Amino acid sequence: MPNKINFPAIEKKPRLCFVRKYRQNKLTRYIFYRADINQKVSRFIKDWLSKRLSEVDNKEYGNYTMDNFDDYEFVDLGTINSWKDFEEKAFSISTQEDSILEKIRHNLIAYIVYVKQKNGTFGFIRKITPSSLLNKKGLYSLFMDNSSFNDIKEQKGIEIDEYSDLVFLKDENGSMGIIRNKYYFNGIFDIFTQQKNDAVEIIHNDPVLQGHPSLNIIEKEVSNNRMFQKMLLNPVVSKNLEVVNFEQFKKAKDDLGTEVSYEVDEENKTIIFPVGSEKDAVHSYIRVKGYKYQKTIDDKHYLESNPERVIK
Repeated sequence: MPNKINFPAIEKKPRLCFVRKYRQNKLTRYIFYRADINQKVSRFIKDWLSKRLSEVDNKEYGNYTMDNFDDYEFVDLGTINSWKDFEEKAFSISTQEDSILEKIRHNLIAYIVYVKQKNGTFGFIRKITPSSLLNKKGLYSLFMDNSSFNDIKEQKGIEIDEYSDLVFLKDENGSMGIIRNKYYFNGIFDIFTQQKNDAVEIIHNDPVLQGHPSLNIIEKEVSNNRMFQKMLLNPVVSKNLEVVNFEQFKKAKDDLGTEVSYEVDEENKTIIFPVGSEKDAVHSYIRVKGYKYQKTIDDKHYLESNPERVIK
């Protein structure tokens, strides 16, 4: 599938939806509020949407990766765990009373401008920062036109702009997007939590660690260490999870000695994470699992490397 999106023409009135994110029982939850907007606001956001779509329409981008902050990447939104909440809730709600927005406004993290048509639902998402929530009683803004101030209003409401952090399309082929600002994208969709959960799942699925007495300690080390998470999420690890078994860990220990920090229990065919050195041992475990130690062609030396795939 090409990494580009051909957006449909805008045929319907755009909608405006605000997003609240919160944590409950260690899970990320979202609440969506669809605002009622007048014709003037509708014209403004339709113009914004048209601009944002035209900037990325039918242009090819590289694949999204979680381990950098490069902008302008193509993302299959089906791989983003929290996108499911957006698909199921954000685009199907009706307009709501302003009082509901007043209750949740201090916890808003983003807004969505979108169009829902027969040929797809598409639009853009933009992060809201705390400074965007205007509720400063007694503080007013003067508005100038033709070199004179002609209006004054109390600063109350929500400040939005015409820019985007994600432009998306949801249709019969799935959900896809172009990331414009990865830093804000990661925050909106709680990507770091997803990375942590995916990394922990990998160690739970590793046959070498099945029933291991130190599994909780290993999980804690991985959960608290972003570097460990990124290393485990390298495709080399997940695609070869069952290939690197106890024998490979034993050989690495025999050959490298104290260069690797785990110990080997040959009788029970398991590796040991010594008390007081758990973090270093987990690091060594991940490095072996990810083929970080490579032998030279003459089989005489080891090299530290960072493979992205195993070719043979």
